[in-house]
Amino acid sequence: MSAMIKKTYWLTILVLIMGVVLSFIVRSLFGTSFLPRFSITVSILASVILAAIMLIFVFMPLSKRIVGLTIFQEEYNEVNGLLEMRDKELEEKTEMLKRRTEMLVTFNRINKAMMSTFDLNRILDLILDAVQREINFDRVIIFLLEGNTLIPKKCIGMSDLKLERLTVPTLDKNNFIVQTVMDARARIFTEMDVEPLP
Repeated sequence: MSAMIKKTYWLTILVLIMGVVLSFIVRSLFGTSFLPRFSITVSILASVILAAIMLIFVFMPLSKRIVGLTIFQEEYNEVNGLLEMRDKELEEKTEMLKRRTEMLVTFNRINKAMMSTFDLNRILDLILDAVQREINFDRVIIFLLEGNTLIPKKCIGMSDLKLERLTVPTLDKNNFIVQTVMDARARIFTEMDVEPLP
């Protein structure tokens, strides 16, 4: 940009010198017979011509630079938008990895506890505590399969009296608890079509 300023500086000096030289030439050619109205017209015409020359030599390259900067700004904005999207994706993936790491740490803690004790009640308490804390459910029930019946052993979020009434025969294929056990995958019920748990 300093080259452009130097060009403008020298062009301005050149225009001033040309104006002075033109004034001397006009005076020497026409002398006293030169009409004042004609001198005003000539000086206005010369100023317009010099201004046009200045515009051509100075502002045309400047406009090219402005167009170049505009294109650069658009590319910068596009790259910046892509980087912001990438940052958002990375934050989401980092958060997901953090949750998974916390879950793996919890599973590892449960696994270590299971290896250190053979007390079924202690192991079930650890599992219930981890599921409620990590998954943040308000009601957690652990069923154990005994023969053809699912028997509730431990729970959080309901009384022991209600827990005893939840024995479910595995032959009832329409029961959502049996379906969950048979499919061997977790389900989240937001609306219950079947009779809700007590």
